[in-house]
Amino acid sequence: MKRLALRTGVRWKISIAIAAVGALIAVALSLVVHNAARVSMIENAREVQLER
Repeated sequence: MKRLALRTGVRWKISIAIAAVGALIAVALSLVVHNAARVSMIENAREVQLER
């Protein structure tokens, strides 16, 4: 029984680690895209102001 429990425990830890890494990657990509969109909006606003 201990072997089965140990394997299950290791599998759970691996699953949790994979989920955590996936979540961190998703948050990082979200921040990168958000910053890129913000910079793009700022540049666009500057161009509009210069045209006026």
